[in-house]
Amino acid sequence: MNSRTYSRVGTSGENYYYQEIVVQVNTTGIYTFKSSSSIENTFGYLYQGNFYPSFPSYNLIITNDDGGENGQFQLIATLRSDNENFRSVLQVVRR
Repeated sequence: MNSRTYSRVGTSGENYYYQEIVVQVNTTGIYTFKSSSSIENTFGYLYQGNFYPSFPSYNLIITNDDGGENGQFQLIATLRSDNENFRSVLQVVRR
């Protein structure tokens, strides 16, 4: 996979590399997403709908940096299956 980049609001023009993973669930419920990586400075972001690099806080549901074990991110969110237009995007980011 090739990583794309964008600059996060509030930073000094640093580029962040990211991968998007589209998440669609068959059952409404609480879901946990955890990272397991040897790469430091990974962050997790979960969006309801598309991610727009020019507006990174638009559609943002939850974000986490070190909430999991060993400095990894952990996201916990309720995802719905009842709406075909509901689409979540899990974004893994590193500097």
